[in-house]
Amino acid sequence: MHESRAESRLKTLTEDSGVYIMKDSSGRIIYIGKAVNLKRRVSSYFHASNQRSEKINMMISLIDDFDIISTSTETEALLLERELIRRHRPEYNTLLKDGKEYPSIEITYGDPFPSIRIMRNRRGANKSRIFGPYPGSSELKAAFSSVRRLFRIRTCKGSMPLRERPCLYGMIGLCSSPCSGSISQDEYAEDVKRACSFLSGSITEPINSLQRQMEAESEKLNFEKCSKILKDIKALKNISDRQKIVTDRNENRDYIGFCVSGEDIMFKVMHVRGGKLSGSSGFRFYSKEGESGPEAVRAFIMFYYENAGSIPQEIYAPCPPEDAAAIESVMSEAAGRKVSICGCPKGRAREFTVLASKNAKLSLESIRAAEKADPLAPALEDIKRILKLKSRPSRIETYDISNLSGKNAVGSMTVLTDGKPDKKQYRKFKIRAKDTPDDFAMMREMISRRLNIDPSKKSDAWKSIIPDLIIIDGGKGQVSAVRDILESAGIPFAGLAKKNEEIYLPGKSDPIILPKESPALAVIRHGRDEAHRFAITYHRKLREIIKK
Repeated sequence: MHESRAESRLKTLTEDSGVYIMKDSSGRIIYIGKAVNLKRRVSSYFHASNQRSEKINMMISLIDDFDIISTSTETEALLLERELIRRHRPEYNTLLKDGKEYPSIEITYGDPFPSIRIMRNRRGANKSRIFGPYPGSSELKAAFSSVRRLFRIRTCKGSMPLRERPCLYGMIGLCSSPCSGSISQDEYAEDVKRACSFLSGSITEPINSLQRQMEAESEKLNFEKCSKILKDIKALKNISDRQKIVTDRNENRDYIGFCVSGEDIMFKVMHVRGGKLSGSSGFRFYSKEGESGPEAVRAFIMFYYENAGSIPQEIYAPCPPEDAAAIESVMSEAAGRKVSICGCPKGRAREFTVLASKNAKLSLESIRAAEKADPLAPALEDIKRILKLKSRPSRIETYDISNLSGKNAVGSMTVLTDGKPDKKQYRKFKIRAKDTPDDFAMMREMISRRLNIDPSKKSDAWKSIIPDLIIIDGGKGQVSAVRDILESAGIPFAGLAKKNEEIYLPGKSDPIILPKESPALAVIRHGRDEAHRFAITYHRKLREIIKK
């Protein structure tokens, strides 16, 4: 930012709390922050200091302009900052690696008989209890299966049609079958309450509740039901026995540790519930080098505990954020009780955060070793998850059009096999139907010809290889142009727009925006760049032939 312009803008700043948005010379948002005093905070970026990290100095050198949004309180500023970071994903904010939406478990409360489901987008679920996020599919599946097996919560969506007989899940003991009248609403509500306690990390509470229920059924001489309840109690006690006792007090705490290596920040959270170590969660973040500890911890806490169904009374971190009080206020409101973010200079808390940091380092080393052995596997897994594919895309075909005012139009198809260019599989098309600039019609023609197989032609043999994914060079228009063809063929597809590298899915108005450093985006972009290069090369060659 030019100094004279900076000085003139700084003079107009308010001393209110709020959010500041830093932009570079192209208008791109590069950093979003929160301030108790906007004037003091923003001005500090333009005053010389030896205390800044390398990351902040690099960011300051790129600042050309800034916007501010004033708020009434620091808490409002914190919530607005969180929403804006999620929406814009600025380069210099600490971000979750690859922009993943980690899954959670949701128990709905909009129906008389709540249901349980796995969800990735945790926002907007006002009538739900949400538990998570879960760092991996194994942890998620274990928790989800345990709840279904132990508490038999229904998984069917929406309203529940009445049935004469239990469904399959009811017959095999994975649902209490409220649809067939096998359980009353009050009894079902008790099971839901126990399930929520279990997912929150408390096993003692559902055990005690089941024991009280068993005693009540025993007095009614309902021994068959007592036997079923006893089986559930034993299953819960087996889980409880596997948990390590770390304190005599019945306390609920999370211990956060982390490891920084280059642009990777790996966090590990050790969960203590009811005085027992109930498990741990690990998450990998991306940041520019030079990240300070408190800033990284702050970003992680805001990510991890957003809408979390289980927030402990105390969260211990090796370097709590500067605005811990504001974050505590937001988390306390979400939890419905006091939540404290604590430092751990000594004692048992320090031992656990050191242990968590050690585990974070080991996890990061393990992940990197796996990526080194098969560097493209994580990117392909991310593509599978982001685009909701049934399997990892082994064959990705990418299509592009090249023409000059519609003249001599050509198309290209490139292939990535396991993420790598497979040039023997590349194909080129000379567009036949159009001689005017109409990329949509040209793309539609090329895709139609690709899928039109004539068994009598040996030259069509390659068309029998069905891709796992098709990427179209373009945005909504190109995707819409080929939607009916590809959907009828049952082939997953998406468009990659050049301007902002936005991914468009059929029928979706809003694009998927991945971080620039995302390996998934790198693979998709590589395929697009290859298709673009191949199309232009063919187009130039064709023009040269025509000139001769």
